[in-house]
Amino acid sequence: MTGPQVPTVALSRLDRAIATVAPRYALKRYEQRVRLEAASRFFGPGQYSGARIDRPATKNWTPRLGGPNSDSAPDLPALRARSADLVRNTPLATGAVHTIVTTSVGTGLRSNSRIDRELLGLSDETADAWERKADRIFDWWAESKACDIAGRFTFYQLQDLALRTTVERGDAFAIRRFVERPGDLLATKLQLIEGDRVSTPLGQLETEALFLGVEMDADGRHTRYWVRDADPGDYNFRQAWSWIPVDVYGKESGERRALQIARPTRLGQIRGVPLLAPVIEHLKQLDRFTEAELMAAVVSAFFTVFIKTPDEGAGLMPDMTPTNQTAKANLDPRQVNMGVGAVVGLEPGEEPVFANPMRPNTAFDPFVLSILRQVGVALELPFEFLVKHFTASYSASRAAILEAWRSVMTRRSWLVSDFCQPCREWVITEAVLRGYLVAPGFFDDPLVRAAYCRAEWTGPAMGQLNPVDEATAAEKRINLGVSTLAEETAQLTGGDWERKHAQRVKEHRVRVAAGLEPEVLGVKTTAAVAENAPAKLPAPDSGDPSQDEPPADQTVRHAA
Repeated sequence: MTGPQVPTVALSRLDRAIATVAPRYALKRYEQRVRLEAASRFFGPGQYSGARIDRPATKNWTPRLGGPNSDSAPDLPALRARSADLVRNTPLATGAVHTIVTTSVGTGLRSNSRIDRELLGLSDETADAWERKADRIFDWWAESKACDIAGRFTFYQLQDLALRTTVERGDAFAIRRFVERPGDLLATKLQLIEGDRVSTPLGQLETEALFLGVEMDADGRHTRYWVRDADPGDYNFRQAWSWIPVDVYGKESGERRALQIARPTRLGQIRGVPLLAPVIEHLKQLDRFTEAELMAAVVSAFFTVFIKTPDEGAGLMPDMTPTNQTAKANLDPRQVNMGVGAVVGLEPGEEPVFANPMRPNTAFDPFVLSILRQVGVALELPFEFLVKHFTASYSASRAAILEAWRSVMTRRSWLVSDFCQPCREWVITEAVLRGYLVAPGFFDDPLVRAAYCRAEWTGPAMGQLNPVDEATAAEKRINLGVSTLAEETAQLTGGDWERKHAQRVKEHRVRVAAGLEPEVLGVKTTAAVAENAPAKLPAPDSGDPSQDEPPADQTVRHAA
């Protein structure tokens, strides 16, 4: 009996060349080819036309199946540079990034403490008081520039910069610093750095444990970030670069000390990729096309009249005639400067030729809009949202806004998870350590600590195309019990419902005292109540006069 035969695969010239310089890689490559040949013989050809190599549309399409890091790591420097250049110089890319950041963060994502009262065993009054104090402490830290290590930005401005950097360059990093400064309530400070500064130090090789400046353990958990002491693209005031190791977790406490703000698209991906990566080429080509069309339109607008004259220089305009020898020496006789209403003289024997550039190009706008639709799909921005041009019907415009809002909420979710919530936990932890907040069991039980740090994050509201209909729908959802006042407040106007309710109560009392509002809003007059009162159902005749009155809840309403 003979075992299964191993198929043989002939070595190509490329295989031999690779084996000469990288025998280990060549052996691995040859092994994969043998396995693929064996699988093809055993299973036979598949049934997906997209995998066929004998069809005209796919025979020259042979992409490489790379890993989550090998697909992106070699291209990251170029992707970051080109993405940043597009954001700086291309209006469409600039507008797309601004739209994403403005709708996702806007004036800032704000938190409201929502501790687990049941787990902590706190009464509603005690829990409310604890939440108000915690929010007061965090709001002081977030609204002041004391949260920034450089003292330049508030926490809400740092949210904008963190998301903007992540979208443009792929990822950003936040480091917790502890610096005592006079006048500060807390010593917790944040230092945001761009992903370009996190890299493997010179002289060290990329390995499984250290890749692109990220040091990991055997499980793939990030343990240390290697941060260059200055941005590699900025002015170099140092003789040589140096790298600073930043531990992700405290060695003794295990507390988180550094954060990576990124949105990976593959499992095992270590560094983030710029959001514009799939559309970089499209945006650049579209920018070149726009510039060319603009220049063609300008040239077409400069209609120049050529006049044939027998005398030299007779046809030149006075302002084009050289007035001195220096000007004559610098004047190129073959150079024609175009201008509004310019008249250029020709040499004897030369004939004028008028070109018709056919500008503006009537096909320019439809073509650009078609490309922008593809760009919008890649960036999760509907076309109307991308170009800020709502000319469709009400239902179509609302559908575009709702579709865009799904991606907005997704970006908010991972920004809160990667950046906002960990920063709040740092603040609450320091407040407990300093005795500003009393939290029994905070450092003894991770579950208790998580219960004290729970919070809800809300950002700017979506906005409404028809505020009256939106408010009516919100009222119906609340009355049906499928939504709450807190949820509808966050969606319609943003902010905290409890704070708005307290302010509304205060305003109502002042207006009642001034006679501008009734003491109880929405109460009808006695006549109106009697007119709209529901009719009583007749009771069955039981023979007992005491049973002639129907039950109080047995009523029907008048038909409209």
